Amino acid sequence: MNMDKQTKAKKLFLWIGEIDDSFLEETELVNAGSVVRKRLVRYSTWAAAASVGIAVTYWWFKSKTA
Repeated sequence: MNMDKQTKAKKLFLWIGEIDDSFLEETELVNAGSVVRKRLVRYSTWAAAASVGIAVTYWWFKSKTA
């Protein structure tokens, strides 16, 4: 395969561009995952706080009635 320098350069730039696009797509996927992860952590924290509050309230009422 005999290619002139210009054709080789075009192929090289296209190949580099494809690599760049794949990095951008991976970054978008990671950012989307981090948003979901932050939301999950926030709701998990609220659920843990609520369960501790319920347990303390239950313990407090139980100690008052005993």
